Amino acid sequence: MKYYLFLLNFLTPVHFGNSGLGGMLEKVELAYGADEFFSALTTEAANLGLNVQNIITDLENCQICHSSLFPYWQGEDGLELYVPRPIYRGVHMENDNKLKTYEEVKELATKLKKLKKGGFIRISEMGNLIKNLNNPCRSLDEKYKTRSFAVAMTSTHVNLRYKKPLPYNVSSYVFSQDAGMYFILGVEDDSKLKELSDLVSSLGMTGIGGKRSSGYGKFELLKQPEMLSHNGNDAKELEKMLNQKDGMQMNIAPVCPSSLDILQKEDVYKLKKCSGFVWQDDNNNMTKRNSFYMLQDGSCFGKRIEGKMLKIEVQGVSHSIYRNCKGMYLGVNDDE
Repeated sequence: MKYYLFLLNFLTPVHFGNSGLGGMLEKVELAYGADEFFSALTTEAANLGLNVQNIITDLENCQICHSSLFPYWQGEDGLELYVPRPIYRGVHMENDNKLKTYEEVKELATKLKKLKKGGFIRISEMGNLIKNLNNPCRSLDEKYKTRSFAVAMTSTHVNLRYKKPLPYNVSSYVFSQDAGMYFILGVEDDSKLKELSDLVSSLGMTGIGGKRSSGYGKFELLKQPEMLSHNGNDAKELEKMLNQKDGMQMNIAPVCPSSLDILQKEDVYKLKKCSGFVWQDDNNNMTKRNSFYMLQDGSCFGKRIEGKMLKIEVQGVSHSIYRNCKGMYLGVNDDE
């Protein structure tokens, strides 16, 4: 598998909703799942008259794969790539005889909780984080660099569909000029790269996320996609972790396993609820679709779990909705 880096430069505000938080327009997050992104890609392909089934088949047969969208930063040291902080258990504190008092255990638990709190971490700092989580006697005072990738904003809109105008609020992010979002595309055959790159560029004019009819979510490719290893130290480290299949594995694309029986007791994960609405073909209204659950990005497993493609049928909608829940993984091991 050859991995390519796509850097998205957003031209308008973005609204990435979180159905797990109720799907309210006031709630947004700075991440866009591979499942949603693939659904947007297939919709764009259908609108362009492309053969959507070929793309779906390639992904199901592992001829292509892709990650979720995460933030990047163009700093003085070059391109910085960020991924979710791992949902990682680390050591079992009760088995370490060097922790003798309640106060020591309490202090360590507080530090570990702070380290494992959600958010993003730069790829180059992942190794130190895992070492800290694996070693309770190691100093946990390292400062992990954080960035203000985007500014959260709230604007007021008015719904004019009813007799009485109804105002409502919409939250969004506006990216810094030095920041944007990236995803990784893996291909077995380079001949597929051009078609997929053109499709992503076309999707940029349509937009991704919510409130696209209001102009949200439009982007352009910062540059033509290049092989991951050609984009600096963070990208090289990311490619190394993609090919590191031994030890603990963290997903960077949501996973819907074929069976919960394949999960092991050492796996640490969070469930993400996915719900939403679909435009009906006949009357241009929206219909609520059934909810489903996935294993959230940043979950950690003893081995790579193969997910599946979800095909969702909604009454009143003539086309199927596809969600990529096959997953993509990084090896996140302590090298010491």
